[in-house]
Amino acid sequence: ELQKLKSQLGLDFKALQKVGARAAGLQMRPFISTCSAQAKLLHFNGSLKPWRKEKWDKKQIPPLCLAQSSASLGLSWHKEVQGKTFGRCVDLWSGYLSETSAKLLKMSVSSNEPSGG
Repeated sequence: ELQKLKSQLGLDFKALQKVGARAAGLQMRPFISTCSAQAKLLHFNGSLKPWRKEKWDKKQIPPLCLAQSSASLGLSWHKEVQGKTFGRCVDLWSGYLSETSAKLLKMSVSSNEPSGG
């Protein structure tokens, strides 16, 4: 994953470190999505679902997305490295979600969670 990421982005390891990434074996932490700059849909298959952000462990670093430069204006956090803009995927996702949709999604998720007992 690390070599593929470096070749896809045209960045070396030091540049990736400036974004906040670190090597974890042959992978990077946090995960970095490179297709997100052109994507019309973001799929979250990891444990850090954006609609469950309040349940995240504070020690976990959220995945990063390569963003279109214009999209970076709506990101609460972003980092520019060698002409490429990176932001938290959750912020990119949230930027396209209306307030009404966010509320409905939260209600749907909370009603589908198993009750303790």
